[in-house]
Amino acid sequence: MSILYVTTQGAVIKKEEHRFTVKKEGKVLISIPDFRVERILIYGNVQITTQALKFAMRNDISVTFLTSRGHLIGTAIPNFSKNIFIRIKQFEKLQNVNIRLNLSKEVLIAKITNSIVMLKRYVKNVNSAPLNNITRLKSLINRIRESNSIKRLRGIEGSASYIYFSNLRNILSDLIKFEGRNFHPAKDPFNSLLNFLYSLLSNEILGIVFNKGLDPYIGFLHELEYGRTSLVFDLMEPLRGPIADAIAVKLFRKRIIKESDFEKHKIYGFILKQEVRRVVLNHYEEKMESKFKYEGMTLNFRKIIIETVNDFSNYLMDRGNFRYFRLKK
Repeated sequence: MSILYVTTQGAVIKKEEHRFTVKKEGKVLISIPDFRVERILIYGNVQITTQALKFAMRNDISVTFLTSRGHLIGTAIPNFSKNIFIRIKQFEKLQNVNIRLNLSKEVLIAKITNSIVMLKRYVKNVNSAPLNNITRLKSLINRIRESNSIKRLRGIEGSASYIYFSNLRNILSDLIKFEGRNFHPAKDPFNSLLNFLYSLLSNEILGIVFNKGLDPYIGFLHELEYGRTSLVFDLMEPLRGPIADAIAVKLFRKRIIKESDFEKHKIYGFILKQEVRRVVLNHYEEKMESKFKYEGMTLNFRKIIIETVNDFSNYLMDRGNFRYFRLKK
């Protein structure tokens, strides 16, 4: 199964015979058998015909619309799950302070554990500056276990993120200017690339959450806000480092992407040039589909996400415990 990414501005997605065809000014850009398409992601000024959209809806193919910079506009979801009982359970359990606290601890312990493993891998694979405050980063895991409030956990997460990105800054210091994590607008190319990759990852998780019948807006760690898909961000936290951050570091370290591949906008900050986005999308797909051994099984990150959402759903329905993906040292 494939994900169809369409980034060429002015292109049109059509349904022709048994294929999805992407055209611009009469020229075929790509043509793919319809049975191979699992999801469609549309960036910016791209059209999709009614026939193509209807076929997608009838065949459980979600269609996601994003701005040209990768910000989510909305998703056409085929046959949203009728399982109202799981959403009731989700609402009930996440009103329980102890359950929210324990779920939040599980996610943050997994996130920091994965962060430590990734930093050590970066230093091991390439000669770079020594890691700083790794012992303190490890000690934060114990503080998480001892914490008795969500607010305190968020404070610990902030400290852990600062240490993690400070080390990333040192690791990348010879390659690119990166002063630490910032959001929108991106103040440097590395943050811009992170934003783009995080958008890809969050949209992927959102589709799986929808398919399972969960409410993406009801989370346990991230504060509930109007329009925020808190559950998606909760589930994404431990995967930021192993997936998105790892891709970004690789692309800059191997000089596949350079500062010249970005343009600076007076409002939106640094933006990845359109012609380079396909390179990033290819590396994202490669990362998501790469197989590895995990707890005696051969999996990839796409299957990890699906299994995580399944485990979370089973936990809500009192069918088991919830434990997040953790990298092996």
